[in-house]
Amino acid sequence: MAIVKRKKVKRIRLTSKHQIQAEIDSHYGEEPTWEGRQFDNAEDLKYAVLRALNWYNACSTDKMWRKYIVEYAKHINMKSDDVASLKTLELRAFNHTGAGLARMASLGASLPESDQSLVDTHIKALLQYAGIKQTEKDAKDNADIKSVVDYTNEKASIYIGMLERIIDEFVTADGKHEFDAYSWFTSNDIKPLFITKIRDHFEPLLVELKLAKSDKSSDEAEAYSFITPRKLTKFIELVDDIISSGKSAKANAKTAKKPRKRKVFPSIKRLQRSNTKRNFRNYKSSRLIPLKSSGLRFL
Repeated sequence: MAIVKRKKVKRIRLTSKHQIQAEIDSHYGEEPTWEGRQFDNAEDLKYAVLRALNWYNACSTDKMWRKYIVEYAKHINMKSDDVASLKTLELRAFNHTGAGLARMASLGASLPESDQSLVDTHIKALLQYAGIKQTEKDAKDNADIKSVVDYTNEKASIYIGMLERIIDEFVTADGKHEFDAYSWFTSNDIKPLFITKIRDHFEPLLVELKLAKSDKSSDEAEAYSFITPRKLTKFIELVDDIISSGKSAKANAKTAKKPRKRKVFPSIKRLQRSNTKRNFRNYKSSRLIPLKSSGLRFL
């Protein structure tokens, strides 16, 4: 049987950033410098700018384009808020040519008028884009955040709507109902805060119904004239049951507490806390060193 030899796996050598930069410098040369450089005419300056752009396109990473723009913004003493907004933009928002030209200007290059205009236009567009992104973010945050009052009113209105549907069914029916208000409050787990809102909503209705029954107010009596006296009495009992049951459910409501988590001590700690603490040293040595255990020599 032939023995198959495994091929040796070639390991990839990891190089540091300094080694990578040294390789780039040896191949492409060092970054172009501009201090003390003078050009005879505009064509020479334009040619030097194009050569520098080629170097930046070959040697720069996506993060470096953003870095060039931010450094240029600091170089021209831009507002700190604008600089911070430029830092938050995604990498794909930065134009390579504009960022490369901004880098040259930061290093002291006197760019041609057209190139300088391109840099200024690019930074202006970036700031506008950052403003749009910030506006969208603020609008989303304001839409997501709902105040406690709005949440309470919205939740309470849902419960009130459920109870009003039950009342409407009672009014349209023959005056009989099998609605247990207390069971409704407890089964739906209505919180005390919502119970207060429900009670505040139905208490004025109870006052109107009692005035209509007593004939003390002609307006209320006329408003509920379509209901028979017997049905009106049942109506009052239903609304009163909702209010009183809500009070009872609120009084009996208890906040459920999580059971306290029991502390788990290691066995060595439990032994130290036990009554045999005095004999702990002898016990530990006999447990960990079997040769010194009692009766072992006899065995």
